[in-house]
Amino acid sequence: TNEKMIRSTMGYLQTKCSNRTSDTVWLHDNDENRNDVKRAMRYLTHQVSCLSGLPPSHHENLQVARYRTGQKFDLHTDHNNAFNELDC
Repeated sequence: TNEKMIRSTMGYLQTKCSNRTSDTVWLHDNDENRNDVKRAMRYLTHQVSCLSGLPPSHHENLQVARYRTGQKFDLHTDHNNAFNELDC
């Protein structure tokens, strides 16, 4: 297989820590991808836009996270602290 998943990181410094021990791969719609991958990415982005009501320009890049037995993603804040005041 062509394993592209790497150890997940946190925060703007993208550090590895014990709060998040999963593996992640970021999905990009770029020129390196095959046409079928590009179509799939555009379809997924469109679906996320429809579900969220937000245009793709307001999305983060799509990612896939894998959690094996014993891995975790603890509660954390690696974003602007003002976001903590927002209602969910």
